[in-house]
Order: sequence, then C-alpha cells, then structure tokens
Amino acid sequence: MRNRVKEKVSIRTLQAGILLLLASSAYSAGLIDRMHSIAEQAWEEKYIPDSGVPTTPLTEYEDFEVTELFRAVTIEELEASIAGAYPMAWLEETLKDETIPWEDRYWLDRRVRAAIAQNTHTFFNPAGSPLHINADEIFPGEYYWREHLIVDPEGVYAPEDVARPVLSTDFGFTDSGYIMNPYGCRIGNIAIAENGMSLSRDASIGVYVSGLNGEFGRSDYQYYARLLYPDGSFIEIPFEDIGAYSGTISADGNVLAFFKQGAPSTGTSFVEIMDRNGQFLRRIPFDGYFEYMRKPPISSDGQYASCMVLAPGAYSAVVNCYEGENTLLTEHTGTDVTTLHCSFSPDGNFFCVGGLTKARVINLNSGSEYVYPETARRESTNDKTLVSCSNSRIVTALATLREMRDSESYLELRVYVSDSEIFSETISQERVTGLISAEVSPNGSFILVSPNSYGVGGCIKSNSFIVMSIAGRR
Repeated sequence: MRNRVKEKVSIRTLQAGILLLLASSAYSAGLIDRMHSIAEQAWEEKYIPDSGVPTTPLTEYEDFEVTELFRAVTIEELEASIAGAYPMAWLEETLKDETIPWEDRYWLDRRVRAAIAQNTHTFFNPAGSPLHINADEIFPGEYYWREHLIVDPEGVYAPEDVARPVLSTDFGFTDSGYIMNPYGCRIGNIAIAENGMSLSRDASIGVYVSGLNGEFGRSDYQYYARLLYPDGSFIEIPFEDIGAYSGTISADGNVLAFFKQGAPSTGTSFVEIMDRNGQFLRRIPFDGYFEYMRKPPISSDGQYASCMVLAPGAYSAVVNCYEGENTLLTEHTGTDVTTLHCSFSPDGNFFCVGGLTKARVINLNSGSEYVYPETARRESTNDKTLVSCSNSRIVTALATLREMRDSESYLELRVYVSDSEIFSETISQERVTGLISAEVSPNGSFILVSPNSYGVGGCIKSNSFIVMSIAGRR
C-alpha cells in the first residue's frame, strides 16, 4: 500500500512538473515574442520617425523631380549592397526624412526588406544583423505591403530519396512551409506554400483553391476552398458546383472571392463570396465566362474583385462583393490580347488594367477612364504593360516590356502625376525572366521597379531592381 501511495505521489509530482514546464515554455515563448515586438517597434521609432506633423501632398505642387535612390541590375549587385548592416545609407537617410509621408516610408522599408529576402533569402533583425534562410523560394503572402513572407523550405527540387515537407492534396503534392515577418522572426506555419496563394495582411488567414492543380482547370472535378491558418491547420470547404475556381482574399481578411470558370461547353460563370469563417454569403451571377487566374486582384477592403473574361479580345470584369453585382466590364482597345495583370489602387477607388494590352486606369466611382496610348501592344509581339497607381491616382507608373525577337528586349518606364507625364526612361534588358512592374507607394512618394514576384519567384537575375523618389517643387 505504501509503495502505491508513493507511486501516486510520484506520478502527481511528474504531472505537475510537466504542467509547470509547459507553462514555463509557453510563458517563455510569449516573453520572447514580446521582446521581439519591442525591439521591432524601437527600430521603427528610430529609423522611421513620425513627428505627427502633416506633410505636404504632391497635389500641392506644380513641378516634380524624380530621383533614383538605388539600382541593382543583378542579384550580385543587390548582395553587395547589403554587405553591411541594414538599413543601407541611402535607405536610412530616406526613411528618416519626415517631409515624406510616414506611410510611404514604412511601405518602402517593407518592400526593400521583402526584395532582399526574396532574392537573397536573407532577413535582417532589428539590430541589423543578417539571417540567411535555406529555402526553395520565399515570396509574399499579401502583395502590396509585403509585411509577411512565406518560406517554402528546401526540398522541392531535391532528389527523390531526400525527405521534403509535402502536403498531400487531391491531385498531387504541395509543399508546406512557414511565415516570417520582415525582421526574420518566424510567426507561424502554413499548410501550403505555393507562390500565388493569398494571405491577409496580418497573416491571420489565407486561402488556396485545391482540386486539380495546374495551368488548366477541369470542369468535371470537385474543387475546394481551403482556408489556411498560421498554426499550420486548415479547413476544406467543397464548392456546391463542380468545376474549377480561382480564389483570392482581401487584405483585411474579411472577404474571400471565388470566380467559377466557365465556357460555352461547360456552363456559365459566377462569383462565390465567403467570409473569414467559411460561410458562403452570396453568389453573384455573371453573363459570360471567367478564365483561370492564379490570384485574381481584389481591393484592400474586399469591396471589389476582378477576374479575366473569356472573350475574343481582352476583357476584365469587376464585381462589387458588398452589393453582389457586376460593376465593370473593360473593353477591347485595338491590339489587346489579354488583361491578365490588373490591380486596384491602395484605396480601392481605381482599377488599373494591364497585360498584353493598352494600359488604362478606371475610376470605379465615376466611371472615368484614363488611357495611355503609348503603351499599346505592337502587332505580332508579346509587349506587356503593368500599371500601378497611388491613392486618388495622384501618381501612376507604367512599365512596358517590349520583347524583341532578334535583339535585346527593353523596358519603357513612364511616371505620371495626375494627367501629366513627369518622367520616362528606356532600360535595356539582356535577358527577360518574367514580368517587370513599377509599383507606387500609397501617397506616390516612391516607385519601386522590380521583377513581378507573383508566381515567378521574384528573382532579379538579370533584370533591374530600382528605387525612385518623387518630390514636388514650387
């Protein structure tokens, strides 16, 4: 009897010890997270100071100056620029300039950190020390602010006899991975790590359409809306109708839009709207057929979403996810082939139309259209234009990649303030590795020219990575 009592006491002591250890581990993990957060906040207060004094908007000026702050033509040049601690001298000076809106300086820091991580697999902690990550690919989960990056660990290209992290899907294998913040702090796991998937801005929820993966969907397969969470878990919700879907999630994570593909032989298309809890809210009918898009564009607040439409020319449709109605169908403009690369302004009021097409920007409130005829695709070419504009269309940037068959390709970069062109440059490209975008910060203070990272890994290789600033003069 006495031995049994001792045994029970011993077991209880062991259980208490385990619970204490778990509590201590949880407390330690929480303490470490808080320490990281404090260090990151201190870094921002030092390098991105905010006095609270309003800055003068660009619309108050009549003359403008575009200045190149940084350029790296190859990945080796980018690596050489970060040989010291972060931030680099030019970046530190820019981030501390309080005449520039704080929001734009914050955006620039996140964008530069993301570009370095994507191309060199290197993060910098608040002390400026580098952290190198072994990975097959690093890419953003949310593409405008890029505050969280998804890491696909090494393994996808490893020999067959080498273990790699994979998640079995309905039709094939997809790597799992993890989520890191801009300072290289691992904040969670993700069940699927595939470039082109979508995360909310705070990385609290992601979405991936599972089914028959690949470039071409199948109209006779069951597809699922897979909602992903940063603890590595997910839920899988079957769509009511059989067939292929393209899915996207708003930056605030509250609106999920799924475009049902269609064709005359397979039936009509429609849009399914879901909330972050996986509840279907409404179905928006569509008089036409949506084509496959790996990541359909959606406004930050989820009011508007867009998908390319199957048509003889290039068309894109915009739907109002709140009201459950179709808002806009773009029109063919001559030599257009496809409007595959569209986007919304940060404030969600403007729709930028790009692809193998003549570029244009459409005001979603008034219906006004701003067309840029100089970007028109030439006959029998694959000329592509990507368009980006700031809040209120203060600044618009156009990057037109002219692909030459018998000589070097070149990039035509144009910058507009309102309706006036203030800058243009032609940049030769020895070897084109994908699309090149010129993206504008929220208030138009910065333009970042880089290989478009969506779905192509975002590697610089031989293409240019350029940071430019815009300042007003009276």
